[in-house]
Amino acid sequence: MDIVIAVVVLVFSITGGMMVYTDPQALRGLYIAGNMLIIVAISWSIYRRRWPPFAPVLGWVLVGLGLSMAANLGAIAAGLVRLWLLLIAVSVMTITSYLPSAAIVSGLRLAALDLLPVWGLCWLSGWTDSKNIMAFYPMILFSLSLTSTSWASMGVCAAFLAGLGCRGAVLGSIVSTSFLIYPYLRRHFKLYATMGAVSFVGLVSLSRGSSAERVVYLGQAAAAFLSSPWFGVGLGELPSLGLLHAHNFIISLAAETGLIGLGFTAIAAWRLYQIRHNFIIERWHVAVLLTVLAHSMVDEPLWWPGPLLTFAVILGSIRRTPCQEKLLLS
Repeated sequence: MDIVIAVVVLVFSITGGMMVYTDPQALRGLYIAGNMLIIVAISWSIYRRRWPPFAPVLGWVLVGLGLSMAANLGAIAAGLVRLWLLLIAVSVMTITSYLPSAAIVSGLRLAALDLLPVWGLCWLSGWTDSKNIMAFYPMILFSLSLTSTSWASMGVCAAFLAGLGCRGAVLGSIVSTSFLIYPYLRRHFKLYATMGAVSFVGLVSLSRGSSAERVVYLGQAAAAFLSSPWFGVGLGELPSLGLLHAHNFIISLAAETGLIGLGFTAIAAWRLYQIRHNFIIERWHVAVLLTVLAHSMVDEPLWWPGPLLTFAVILGSIRRTPCQEKLLLS
């Protein structure tokens, strides 16, 4: 099973980026595979009488997105595409939740080791993609490798992060590393605070042009939000305004769904925090969540299907506590 997980993640890493939106064949493949996953997930859930682990939380998010879409009927086509991708991600999470958690972790570690040969073959064949999308995979796999002290996987992922030079992914890795070494960090706070400040300045200075572009993106998204603050301009509508996304998850969400969508998402986050004790959340889960959250403040990796579905696989490895399982089966 771990080999299957590794293959799935590697396939996501080489087929779920820009080519999904620029290559008709890739988009058609996602359409077919995505619909199959949705059908299987729904059928499986009905048969097992079990729903995704975070179904109540997702309900709040869907309410907010639905209200925004209802207020922007002229942009409903783009909104339906984004909802469809979200439904595929929920389906992947649902199917993964039935698999052994240990097999998922083992598969992710195997994928980290296989990034080098797989991506090497892709590069030799002329395949390429945005470095910001590609950097998502070594970023999350680096966080996982830290928790298991898998030095080989850690080395491969660190080398890719350095080679790709994506500041958002490096920032995410710094955040997750700081979380994992917090007990040691607390005893040597001054040293690590200095190192963190130097790293931050270095990240900013590495690409001043890119930083200036991001300020422009944020300004355009802010203007879109101010033009329709309550319900936003419509889910998935920023590209129609000449802006792919704001390179900040929260600002993009505010611009597209307004205060309504942002508010319901905040309720979902608070509800998730309240029910956290119903799940077995390991340190590596928190580390990956933090690294993705940090990355999403300067870029939006989950905007792309590959990273979104890979993140869904990781969420699917979170298990309910034995008491919750008994309640569901009773």
